[in-house]
Amino acid sequence: VLHVPVLAFGQDRAVLYPNPTDGDAILYLGNSVQGPVRLRIMDQSGRMVREQDVVVADRRIPLRTAELSGGAYTVEVTGAGVAMRTVLIKQ
Repeated sequence: VLHVPVLAFGQDRAVLYPNPTDGDAILYLGNSVQGPVRLRIMDQSGRMVREQDVVVADRRIPLRTAELSGGAYTVEVTGAGVAMRTVLIKQ
């Protein structure tokens, strides 16, 4: 990803870019998010399609989407004092 909108930074919310995507995306997190978090991706029916522990580096988490079918997914990040949720659209 070469360009990220400025509004993605300095906020305490999750921002996915690019979104929608037909490839991988990056989940940008707010300034207060550091260290280990739990990442969950759920499909439209609420079925969990991925759950993993990740360490946030430079306020971002790369998201591989190759195994996801086209559609909308809820992406959730939780950790110590952190609970963020956003929607990923996979084309």
